[in-house]
Amino acid sequence: MRAGMLRDRVTVQTLTPEVKDTHGGFTDGAVSIIVARVAASVAPLAGRELERAVQIDPRASHTVTLRFRPDITVRQQVIFHDPDRGDRTFEVAQVINPNSDRRELQLLCKEAL
Repeated sequence: MRAGMLRDRVTVQTLTPEVKDTHGGFTDGAVSIIVARVAASVAPLAGRELERAVQIDPRASHTVTLRFRPDITVRQQVIFHDPDRGDRTFEVAQVINPNSDRRELQLLCKEAL
């Protein structure tokens, strides 16, 4: 993977689930940052890629490509630091290691509301 392809910046986060508090209610889960402001490529899906992605998750809309990291899993979210539109949050639907060579990851993502 050439470094020039990774022109965007993303932050990968893990959300812990809601936890019961002592009063019988729930408190929001904490956010832990896995990777902060790492180089990536964020691209919307189109054509055949979109058709294949919709079969995995009907709301899939973007693919995020970044260097391989073993700590990135499906239960995480990616914050895309878009200079034009501001920060955008994506939920990771699938993690793909394209050539099984541990060099890059492709994250199939859906935009969080």
